[in-house]
Amino acid sequence: MKVLSIVKKGIIFLAIASIYLFFYIPIAILITFSFNSAAFPSPWISFTWQWYHELFGTVYIWYALSNSFIIALSATILSVLFALALVYMRLFTRRASLFDSLFSLFYANLIVPEVVLGVGLLSFFVICAAPLGIVTLIIAHTVLGLGFAVPLINGRFAELDMRLVEASLDLGATVHQTFFLLLCPCYDQQLLLLHC
Repeated sequence: MKVLSIVKKGIIFLAIASIYLFFYIPIAILITFSFNSAAFPSPWISFTWQWYHELFGTVYIWYALSNSFIIALSATILSVLFALALVYMRLFTRRASLFDSLFSLFYANLIVPEVVLGVGLLSFFVICAAPLGIVTLIIAHTVLGLGFAVPLINGRFAELDMRLVEASLDLGATVHQTFFLLLCPCYDQQLLLLHC
C-alpha cells in the first residue's frame, strides 16, 4: 500500500514538473538568447546588451507602456466605482430582485473566455462606428473588469450584518452616510485588493 502511494506521488510530481518545464524552458531560452549578439534564430556568438539598449531607447515602447498604465488605472477605478454603485443600488432600493437577475450577468465573465468577450466588444464598437482608440480600450477593459469586481464586491456585502445598517438608519444616518461612512470603511481592504 505504501509503495503504491509513493509511486502515485512520484508520478504526480513528475507530471507537474514536466508541465512547469514545458512552460518555463522556452521563456528561459528566450531570456538567455536575448543577450546574444546575433539575431534570435542563430547559435550563441557573444554576450551583449545591444538589444536592451535598443529596446529602452525606442520611443514607441515608452508610449505603449504609458498607454497601458492609463488604460489599466482607468479601467480598474471605473470597474470598482461601477461595482460599488451597483451594490449600493441593490442594497438600498426596493427592486432587489431586478438587481439579482442583473448580477447573474456578471458571472458570465467566469464562464465565457475573455477573448470571446473582447471580440464581441470589438464587433459592437465597429457596428456602432465608434472610433477605436484609448477610450474604447478603457470602456472594454472596464466591462471586462466588472465581471470580476461585481461578484467580489457583491459577495463581500452579502456577508454584511444587516443589523449594522438598520442601527445606522435608526440612529438618523442617511442611506448615503450609512453606505459611505459605515459600510465602505468596513470593506476598504477588500476594495483596495481589487485594484491589485
